[in-house]
This record gives sequence, structure tokens and C-alpha cells, in this order.
Amino acid sequence: MKTIPKKIAEHLFFIKDIHSFNEAAAYLDLSKSHLYRLTSNNDIPFFRPGGRKIYFKRADLDAWMLRNPIKSNFQIEREASLQSLLK
Repeated sequence: MKTIPKKIAEHLFFIKDIHSFNEAAAYLDLSKSHLYRLTSNNDIPFFRPGGRKIYFKRADLDAWMLRNPIKSNFQIEREASLQSLLK
């Protein structure tokens, strides 16, 4: 069972608007090397205010995780039936 301070720390972690590199790796559940590769290839939005440390906006991390959605069969069938009704 987790202690109350640990639960509070976890909750605060997920409501922060700005994350450090290590926090972002944990938030995204990625290895640090994978996140470093994403930043070096400019595949994920990030900020480098002093030219050294890397920071991320949580909203940008959320948007990055939600890119390329895969529709369920139900969604595809519903869209197809709606399109056939509009024709």
C-alpha cells in the first residue's frame, strides 16, 4: 500500500504544467534514451530556455501521445453508414 505522501507526490506530478526531461520520460513511460532521440530529431515539442536543460509542456506531451488515433471497427462502420446516408 502506498503512503499518503507518496500518493500526494504522484498526484502533483500529473497536474504539473511543465515537466523536466526526467519527469517527461516518466510521464510518457519512455526510456530517457528514446525521449532524447525524439528531442534530437525534433519529433516532439520541447523547450530549452537556457540552452541546456530541456522542458516540456504537459499539454504538448498529451497531444503528442494522442496523435495518430486508430479508429475502432464500430467508429469506421458508423462513419461509413453516415456517409451513405448523406449521399
